[in-house]
Amino acid sequence: MDNCEHRRHRYGGLASYSNGIFTVSSGNGGMDGASDNFRYVDEATSGNVTLIADVTSVSDPQDAWGDAGVMVRASSAANAAYAGIFVSAGNGLVFSYRTATGAATTAVTGNNYGLYWVKLVRSGSTYSGYYSANGTTWTQLGSTVTITAIPTSATAGMAVSGDTAGDLCTATFSNVTSN
Repeated sequence: MDNCEHRRHRYGGLASYSNGIFTVSSGNGGMDGASDNFRYVDEATSGNVTLIADVTSVSDPQDAWGDAGVMVRASSAANAAYAGIFVSAGNGLVFSYRTATGAATTAVTGNNYGLYWVKLVRSGSTYSGYYSANGTTWTQLGSTVTITAIPTSATAGMAVSGDTAGDLCTATFSNVTSN
């Protein structure tokens, strides 16, 4: 994730990088429904992409649905189509996506609690979310989904969201790659 930009947030937070570790925090918002607010550290991407990150911490003292993970997004609009896989602060893993601008978000949850590596694969207009305990052996969460509303040129990166008013969710990521 060279030359990452810090975008798509409305409610405070920060993003920093030091010694191979990204620290990202976001104020209240959420990545669900037909519109969302969160902190997004992203870069432009085109064509097929595989995003991988080791989510080494997720701290959200007010909400178990604060989450952190990787995402591909059509644009910076609050209601843009996207796909992402996330580790929540207390509710397991989530593979979520919005198939069209302004559409409702679909979330597939896993009863896997703890910290994981996450991987999102974009191949053409299909997206698949995976998780791993070690960054080597991967398990798919949910099914592959087709999202034609995300153009070939899009953004890809790390996303963090607190889900409650006045909330601040903070996460750290290591071993972040995009190819």
